[in-house]
Amino acid sequence: HVEYAGIVPQLERLASRFGDDDLVIAESTNAGTDIHVLAVPLAYTYGRHVLLLVSPVPDKAMLCDFLDWARTRYRHVFFLGSGGTDVLSRRWSVEPVASEQFKVPEYQTTRWNDFPRFVKQKEFDYGVFEFEAPRPDAGDTFDLDVGVNDDLYVVRFQAKERTEGRTIRWTRYNSFLALKPFSGASRAVTIWMSSGGRPSAVPPAQVSVYLNARPGDATGSGEHLLGTVQVPTGFRMYTFDIPPEIAADAALADPPRLRIQTNTWNPHEALGSGDDRQLGVMIDRVQVR
Repeated sequence: HVEYAGIVPQLERLASRFGDDDLVIAESTNAGTDIHVLAVPLAYTYGRHVLLLVSPVPDKAMLCDFLDWARTRYRHVFFLGSGGTDVLSRRWSVEPVASEQFKVPEYQTTRWNDFPRFVKQKEFDYGVFEFEAPRPDAGDTFDLDVGVNDDLYVVRFQAKERTEGRTIRWTRYNSFLALKPFSGASRAVTIWMSSGGRPSAVPPAQVSVYLNARPGDATGSGEHLLGTVQVPTGFRMYTFDIPPEIAADAALADPPRLRIQTNTWNPHEALGSGDDRQLGVMIDRVQVR
């Protein structure tokens, strides 16, 4: 067994996207993803200009000042991430360049004095985006196909998947969606969800949706509950009204965010499968109108 066998061609392919006069800003090691596994050799082996963010919720004013400077020094400024960092802002635009998924073998993680008993498949799922000057506001309509170039919009979701002909992500106990800035005229959020076939011994999926939630704020201050629903198996549309005063408050955020809170279950504990993730519900699409 070779640990991470096959990752070198993937790194070479990623490195070929960037030139000597480009800058790559990569996701923080605190974002809950493994982008640093790609970012560090990208810098030290392939000689690309790479910076790792310190926080998954960087200071927007400081980042804006840095991007203004970086665009005068580098031909392109890119972001490399996997859905764990809040970098959206009305002060710049971020356009998708590429999206990749691959798996490599990885030994089971054990205590230091125990041999691993099996080899797992470690999945890398990332997007490449380019920072650009701010673009005119497209209005109060937001439509996100979850699982397709969505890395900048999702925080604390599971990896991209395909099921029933759809691209989806599973939520965790608390998952966040960054929305494009809006003026406050939006009046509803619609989410396409499914519980994904929970076993009968597992409690039904209860989903609560909050607007203007901040991933780095454990107090829940400033967020508003839009509603709670029970989600069965099968994809359905669930619409949550946005009262005018809540929309006006969210319009001040940069960007406004949804928090999707769900009671989770573990397939390994419930079914004895090899899937040890904490799963909420499957999200297929999100619209704000």
